[in-house]
Amino acid sequence: MAQGRHPTAKAVTLTGRIQANCPIARGRITGGIFHIGRTGPLELVIDTGFSGAIALPHPLLKRLALQFIATDSFTLATGEVIDLPAYAGMVQIGPRRIRTWFIPGDHLIGIDSLRSAFSRMTLDFDRDLVTLV
Repeated sequence: MAQGRHPTAKAVTLTGRIQANCPIARGRITGGIFHIGRTGPLELVIDTGFSGAIALPHPLLKRLALQFIATDSFTLATGEVIDLPAYAGMVQIGPRRIRTWFIPGDHLIGIDSLRSAFSRMTLDFDRDLVTLV
C-alpha cells in the first residue's frame, strides 16, 4: 500500500538503538503527522518480520490525520490471522514525507515503510546502534 522509493529521492539516514536485541527508533505525533527520527516520546520496534507499514495503538491512531482504506487480514507472528482496519496517512522521516498506511497494534515499523524510505539497514550490536539509509 505504501509508495515505492523514488530512485532519485534524497537519501535520509535514521539512527536508533538496539535494546534487548531489538532495533528501536523514536517517534512523535505533531499536527496529525507521524514523525520518525532520533527523538520523540514513542519507542517503535523496527520489525523486519512485520510486512506491513506502521502499527500503533488506537489512542495514537486517533491523533493522526488518517483516511480509512479497508479492513484487511493480517497474519500475526503466532500464525493467527486477524482482520484489522487499515488507514492511509503521512509519515515524516527527516525532510521527507511519505504516504503510507497504519493499522492498530503494537508500536511497530514494518518492512513496507522501511522499503519506502530506505535501501539499507545496518545493525551494530557492539555499539547497540541501528542505522537506516
